[in-house]
Amino acid sequence: MLARLVSRPTCLAGALAVAMACGPPEDVPPAAVTPKQAVMSVRSGPQSLNWFTRHDSTTYLISLLTQARLVRINAATQRVEPWLAERWQRLDDGRRYRLSLRPGLRFSDGSPLSVDDVLFSFDAAFDRSSVLGDALTVGGTPVRAERVDALTVDVVFPRPYGPELRVLDALPILPKHRLQSAMDRGTFGEAWSTTTPPSDIVAL
Repeated sequence: MLARLVSRPTCLAGALAVAMACGPPEDVPPAAVTPKQAVMSVRSGPQSLNWFTRHDSTTYLISLLTQARLVRINAATQRVEPWLAERWQRLDDGRRYRLSLRPGLRFSDGSPLSVDDVLFSFDAAFDRSSVLGDALTVGGTPVRAERVDALTVDVVFPRPYGPELRVLDALPILPKHRLQSAMDRGTFGEAWSTTTPPSDIVAL
């Protein structure tokens, strides 16, 4: 599991292959199929490479392959499991959760993951172009993230909330160093579109 967390260039290449060419498996040259490569076909191309702005099924698939979450929901058991966060504790009668990030994690361009990326991702969820805001809103008030230190973040709910950390399964963690400028320009909704060069996409 940890190997999958540290670097995912193979997943990124596979995901972008799905995005750029959606054809039956027999269209793939035999030489392209190796034990380290998964080849799949989908019925349609993605609307975007940014899950924050589009929610079609192919964009979701690419997001799962290239953008990790703090926690994830096990589809078989429906339990919340660690992902980028290795552990957490419940504080303030269920309103506040303190999450500890796994140390040593890096994006595919070599940049280290930090709480700054988590805070940026929460901000991006409430950008005017994002479709994720409703999933992170409780009783009309946004769920917020607060920095504790470089590898520790508090996720704060406006009131005790039944789903608790399950809502974080909908929030991919994005690289602040690559997307902050788009947020500042008000063009986050155009970032990582289907015309973005694959070399500009940073996976986690």
